[in-house]
Amino acid sequence: MGETRTAGGAVAISRLRLQCLALVDADCVRPEDGSMLLAALDGALLDLAAGDLPAARAGMARFIAAAQRLMEAGFLAPQEGRQPLAAARALLDTLREPVPRG
Repeated sequence: MGETRTAGGAVAISRLRLQCLALVDADCVRPEDGSMLLAALDGALLDLAAGDLPAARAGMARFIAAAQRLMEAGFLAPQEGRQPLAAARALLDTLREPVPRG
């Protein structure tokens, strides 16, 4: 995995963390739900820093699944959840292993 992808992924996860904190501060999600989302992002960030791309992808997938569940349950309004989910999905796509050419 290249340094650029790692650095870009870390920046994207940091932005998602700030968005989650803002959602909690604005009472758009319950604190315990915000903590769950942050835990998934923190795990993904640690795994990314350690160079464990599969684990980082799994952490992002956990974040996406948790955010979707919150939206489906009505604990996160779609207008607040749409942008973080889109950003998380885009990041997940960038963290995919490149397909070997040959």
